[in-house]
Order: sequence, then C-alpha cells, then structure tokens
Amino acid sequence: MNKLTVLTMIFICNIGNIISVDPLAYEYGHLLFSTLLYRHGDRSIERTYTNDPYANKSYWPMGFGQLTPSGIEKQFKLGKWLRKRYSEWLPEVYSAEDVYVRSSDYDRTIMSAQANLAGLYPPVGPKDWNMMEPGKHIQLVPIHTVPKYMDNLLSMSESCPLYSQEMDEVVNDFEVQSFYAQFSSAFEYMEKNSNLEMGKKTVIKSTTLLYDALLVESQFNYTLPKWTKSIFPEPLLTIVKENVELATHTNTLKRLKTGPLLNEIVTHMYEKKNGTLSPNRMLWVYSAHDTTIVNLLNAFELYEHLLVPYAAVLMIELRLNTTGNYVVTISYRNTSNHEPYLLHVPGCDSVACELDIFIDVLRPIISVDWDVECKSDGGKSYFKIFQ
Repeated sequence: MNKLTVLTMIFICNIGNIISVDPLAYEYGHLLFSTLLYRHGDRSIERTYTNDPYANKSYWPMGFGQLTPSGIEKQFKLGKWLRKRYSEWLPEVYSAEDVYVRSSDYDRTIMSAQANLAGLYPPVGPKDWNMMEPGKHIQLVPIHTVPKYMDNLLSMSESCPLYSQEMDEVVNDFEVQSFYAQFSSAFEYMEKNSNLEMGKKTVIKSTTLLYDALLVESQFNYTLPKWTKSIFPEPLLTIVKENVELATHTNTLKRLKTGPLLNEIVTHMYEKKNGTLSPNRMLWVYSAHDTTIVNLLNAFELYEHLLVPYAAVLMIELRLNTTGNYVVTISYRNTSNHEPYLLHVPGCDSVACELDIFIDVLRPIISVDWDVECKSDGGKSYFKIFQ
C-alpha cells in the first residue's frame, strides 16, 4: 500500500468520524450555536375521568403528573446521545458561559432537565473531590424557571385575552365544527361512560384528557375498561391530533402561542452571528412539553399530525458554511431507533436556510411586544429588532 493510499484512507476515516459526531457539519457547515427543545420523559397520569378505575393514588406511587423511572432513564440516555453529538464542540466541563437551561415550572420538566444534564455532563475530575463516589466529580448545572402563570415561553399558560378571543373564533369555524360533528355519536358514548362533559365548549379539553389517561394507563400495562375498546386508540387519536393542531391553527394563534419563544430563539442566533451574544453561549436548552414542540413545528409549517413522544427533541442549529454564509438547520429526533430527521422549512431554499431568510419567513409570527399585543383588539404585531 503506497503512502497516498494510506493518507486517503486516514482522510476518509476522519471524515467518517466527523460525520458520526456532527452528521451535518461536512455538508452544511460548522456548528456555532444550538437551541434544544425537548419534551419531558414518561410520566404518570396528570388528570383523569370520574369513572377511571385507576384514579386512586395507589396506582401512581410517584404521584400524579410526575416523571417515572423510565422517564428519568429516557432523558438520561438523550443527554448521553447529545454529549456524543456535541462531543467535539461542547466542552465536557460545564460553564455558565457555554450553556443556559430553562424549564417550565413543572416537576416532570425540571427533573427531566436534571436527568438530561446528568447525561450531557457526566462526572469529571478532580479526583480529590466527590459527593457520591470516590474519584467522581458530579457536575451541577443550574436550571432556570418562572411561575406557570407568568410563562408565555414554554408552558405558554400566561393569560392572553386576544388568544382566547381568536381561539373561540377558530373553534366556532364551520370547517372545524364539521370535523367534530362526524364524531357526535362517539362523543355521546364517551360522555355516558366516562362522565366527562362532551359539549361544544368542552369536547376538546375532555377528549384530550381522556386520550391521555388511557394512553398512560396502557403504557403502564393496566387493563383498560371494556367500553374503551371502541374509542381507543381510534377515533380518539384522530380527534386529539386535531385538538393539538387547533392551538396554532391561524397565524394570529401561532404568533401569540409561539411568538415569544421564536423571538428568543431567533434573537440568540442573530446576536451570535453579530458577536453581541453575552455571555457568548454555545447552547440554549428548553425542557418543556409535547404541546410546546407541536406548536413550534406548526409555526414552522412542519407539523404532520403526529403526536410528540416522550423525550423527543428539536435541534435548531446555527452554522457557518464554507461559503461564509450563516445558515439554520432544524433536526427532529422523535425516536432512538432512527437518526434525527432534517426538516425543510417552507419558504427556505434548502434544509440549510440562510439566517436572514429564516428570520424573514418567521417574521409574521415573531412577537416582540407580546404583553401589549395580547391586550390589544387588533392583533398588531411588533417587530422592533429585525425591521
């Protein structure tokens, strides 16, 4: 084997190693900044219906709405996977100058962030300090949050009168009502057996609650009541997929539900590009909910009526390509059995969307003055940064 052949093989191997660590770097550019948005791990039921045989706390030793052992494990494994993906980019030792973590104000999302960070930042030296095991240095990473009633970013539960007004109009829309009308007999059947109200104003909340309870109980291998066989998983699954989409059904709903989060994500990338991000962090992490991810996917026009599994993660990454352009890639990992899906945002020329184009595409649904907009009656949007 001649010297040129050996060098060629080494070069190919090195490319393979680069691709295995950051599979997008070779084709789309060097990673500069990443935003992670993941759903919490597996949880117990949070709310349920009156006639639920598993409504008793004895069936849920971890408590209602709490992270389960399998949920902790799933998030820990996701953190380890992220460490591998970012191993040649993100330092192994935590620094507040590198990473910021925010969670919604729920036990399960905060604990998910803790488990995830334990995988992302495994113990390192020095050997003369330990908390749990000799020779192990546990890395503690702060997790930031705000009360639920103030959160318009992740749990999106802060009051917004304009959103409520727009949502009422959407629910009363003829096409939306026509969709639900086809399940009228199923709603009567569910109301009779579950004792949940299935009226026009309550059907969305009630069917979502019922599906969630039955899904979680089936995941715990509890035997579901016989009456549920004709409605679970179908047609409940089809109904719930529509329920979830309605939260961001119009541009106004998209802007009011996801606008503040989009503004923060885009602002961080914009500042990173211009060298004004302070501290000059590399990674911004959000620990949140399935609805947070669905709403963001729908804002990107990428929601395909697939519910978000536990520990799914969106990776929104800013890159610098070989031509000197700043581009954005969005990858979605919704299973550990498949590599993340690289998503193409409509309006972008490529899956690697130039940052300025990315901002222009999202501009109609970026909300900067959310508080003012929510209390207005005209739905006026304010774009102070990018005009």
